[in-house]
Amino acid sequence: MKSTRFIPSKASAVLVAGISVLIASCGGGSGSSSDPATSNQAVTDAQFRAKQTSSTWTKCANEGGTCTFSGTRDVRYGLNGKYATKTATGSIACNNSVFGDPYPGADKICEYSSTTTTTTTTTTPTTTTTTPTTTTTTTTPATNALPTDSVFSSTSFWYQPIPANAPLNASSASYVNDFIRQRNAYYGNVTINTTSYASPVYTADASTPTVKVNVWDCQNKGYLDQNLQSQWTTVPVPSYAKESAGSDGEMTVYQPSTGTLWEFWEARKTNGQWEACWGGQMKNTSASNGIWTNPYGTTATGLPFLGGQITAEELQRGEIRHAIGIALVDLAPWNVVSWPATRSDGNGNGIIPEGSRFRLDPTVNVDALSIHPVAKIIAKAAQKYGFVVWDKAGALSLRAQNPLSYTAKGLADPYPALFNGTATYAILNGFPWDKLQFMPKDYGKQ
Repeated sequence: MKSTRFIPSKASAVLVAGISVLIASCGGGSGSSSDPATSNQAVTDAQFRAKQTSSTWTKCANEGGTCTFSGTRDVRYGLNGKYATKTATGSIACNNSVFGDPYPGADKICEYSSTTTTTTTTTTPTTTTTTPTTTTTTTTPATNALPTDSVFSSTSFWYQPIPANAPLNASSASYVNDFIRQRNAYYGNVTINTTSYASPVYTADASTPTVKVNVWDCQNKGYLDQNLQSQWTTVPVPSYAKESAGSDGEMTVYQPSTGTLWEFWEARKTNGQWEACWGGQMKNTSASNGIWTNPYGTTATGLPFLGGQITAEELQRGEIRHAIGIALVDLAPWNVVSWPATRSDGNGNGIIPEGSRFRLDPTVNVDALSIHPVAKIIAKAAQKYGFVVWDKAGALSLRAQNPLSYTAKGLADPYPALFNGTATYAILNGFPWDKLQFMPKDYGKQ
């Protein structure tokens, strides 16, 4: 489905700024055809867990920083299964000079081992011998952290759990009924976009060469946003980067070493030159609230992909530690907006405002549900962090980070193993959508 965005002309710029309406998107694609089905083969929790690697490492620093910890630990440096390991006490510099470069071209991290071993020798004198006594103490750390757990400030709404006793929206029951109506009307499911209408994320290291990304007038407005052009003057786009399939042509570049994020919509490479129709640059992400400055950013609400997409690494870990972005089809009118959205492309065909926060009832026993293991991971995150309505689409849909993030640099597509042959539109079959709970308008506003 061809998506649309309204990009301001000179004459409309003031009006658009006033009503906070700039961008509209059909980012969900067509519901059941987002990814072709291979089969609906069932997968058990035990089979799923058997495919995953247990977490025994805790992130302590990005490349260029210092990893600090207690006691003596093994510390590994790298990314995505490619690591160099050293043993250190107290702290160690996280860089190529200390570890070598196990993953050239990637912006690497340091993680320390979950076990601390402390050896204390006590000497007991006698007339003839000294007997050493060794005591070993083991501590249990937090589970393995991922970069997507903390792209933005720790106070960002993306990472804030919703208290079990939080008050609900007075219209929650009506919103749930409208959600179920849409689910039934549009393909009978909620799909997970992967290859189309999901952004690849390319992590650039400090040495990635920069390129200029030109703004192009995809909607023939006769006007280019010069402020946006200035944001894209020097972008560290990896040489292997590709935009997503589908009419949206999305792409995200993230550089942890400078704390900078770039998003691109209708990105393309023409005669070797990158250009895109819309998007933005976000600086100092670690201090950001995780919301684009209006009118920038790719989603219709100004919420960045990197905040609400699901990643393969999160599924492999078995836990998502942030709110999840969701697109609906029928929404409240564009001038009805709920924070954290800064704008809306709502069509008035529904009653749920863009930016709405909702969760799965925390009293639901997810482990007892007969649903796909990936759906259980999503359900538990939906109970703790909830969903946020971040776009309008052709189908009710979540986004998993586009597999181009991996395959473009020669790595395997991680989703076949995670989904185990189940089609993306069937992963969430059996999910208890009737047990949703909508939060009050502007929930958690900061």
